[in-house]
Amino acid sequence: LDFQLAGHRHFLRHFVTLFRACDTQCTGVLDEDSFIQLVQAVAPEKDEMQISQLLATIDPHGHGKMTFSDCVATLSKELVAVLN
Repeated sequence: LDFQLAGHRHFLRHFVTLFRACDTQCTGVLDEDSFIQLVQAVAPEKDEMQISQLLATIDPHGHGKMTFSDCVATLSKELVAVLN
């Protein structure tokens, strides 16, 4: 278990830094603008349409609140690409 946790921490280390930079309120929750900023930092090749699709996935009801866990789950493919 410790080995898996260490691997997970290593995998998310860079993402945590980026998330915290976008989480200006230090709440662990991003609004829509902050989420867009995060996506642009993680995957700068994403265009407006792709970012809109990610927003629809992460926030289907339009509440404008995205948690750290939501962001990790939604951006997992992009996070793997960054590491490769």
